[in-house]
Amino acid sequence: MFKKQSIAMLMLLPVLSVAQTKPYALKGRLTDSALKGTIILQKYINNQILKDTARIQNGFFEFKGFTDTPIAVNITFLRDADVSSEKSVSRDFRTVYIEAGVMEVVIADSLKNASIINSKINDDYGKFKKSTEVTDAQITKLRMQYYQQKKEQKDSSQLNQTSSEIERLTAIKRQTWVDYIKQNPDSYFSLQALKEVSFPFLDPAFAGPLYDQLSSRVKQYKLAKELNKLIKSTEKVAKGKIAPNFTHPDAKGKMISLADFKGKYVLLDFWASWCMPCRAEAPFLRKAAETFSAKNFMVLGVSIDVSKDREKWTKALKDDQSPGIQLNDADKSNVKGANSLYGITAIPANFLIGPDGKIIDTNLRGEDLEKRLLEIIK
Repeated sequence: MFKKQSIAMLMLLPVLSVAQTKPYALKGRLTDSALKGTIILQKYINNQILKDTARIQNGFFEFKGFTDTPIAVNITFLRDADVSSEKSVSRDFRTVYIEAGVMEVVIADSLKNASIINSKINDDYGKFKKSTEVTDAQITKLRMQYYQQKKEQKDSSQLNQTSSEIERLTAIKRQTWVDYIKQNPDSYFSLQALKEVSFPFLDPAFAGPLYDQLSSRVKQYKLAKELNKLIKSTEKVAKGKIAPNFTHPDAKGKMISLADFKGKYVLLDFWASWCMPCRAEAPFLRKAAETFSAKNFMVLGVSIDVSKDREKWTKALKDDQSPGIQLNDADKSNVKGANSLYGITAIPANFLIGPDGKIIDTNLRGEDLEKRLLEIIK
């Protein structure tokens, strides 16, 4: 079966900064002055969908605002002719990127086919989208085929064949993004590509060299600075590094540190009560604890449940029969907390730490955990 996204992504990279200080203008011009209607603009800012409208007047419309980072917006052309005749309103819309400055949209017959003038970022966006257009369509078709085969209870050989093809195409798409970064170091979408190929579990040895290839202009974007910050933080918890120490309370309020267990093999496991993929790992963690506890091994869980979810956390501990010692890092803004020190971007996530305090391996899931422990712990 193809690998599902069985992780919970954490919102560590902002969709858009709160501060918006630089002016932008999106100006529209219709070559056919007979076209009448309204343009609707929707944008996602600070976890909210905001909508604005502009009436077409004498063939022109305009949106103005402020931003200090590129914004993806959806614009829709709602024609008066469709509304007045009570027709099913056609979905004439497209996604464009707005950044500081002035850009112009020229509409001839439709918004979908409109030209965007004086906008490098939208030229780059078109190139970026096109780079994986064919592969995306193939993957979508195969996924639909896979779920249909599953629904019809096809034999495992057919499912495995479809799954393998999805994974092959996904690898091609990933390489396409890597190539895009290398060939377009001055494109904002090289940042988007870097984010896509680096997550959910960022490997600094992979992401760092790609980040270094970006132009100095692109590195000034807020997204670039956030990515660089994460790369630097994950470098500190790469394999072979000394695991950073931290101190957090257990369910009874007792403060416990990672350093308390130096000399043991410790599986540092990050999870949360609301994360179903994390909860699904509990049986594997229990089995590992039972199998290797006599061989100097233990599980140290760190929940990232916030304070208001404390009861949900403690209930999950009981329901899942969570093994080992369980702590709670409720404040993700705490730079000395485990969540921050280990650069957690998705859960479940774990780190296998040796008796010498060095990180041996990371993100051991399911049956792979026991297999790896058998290789290491004799």
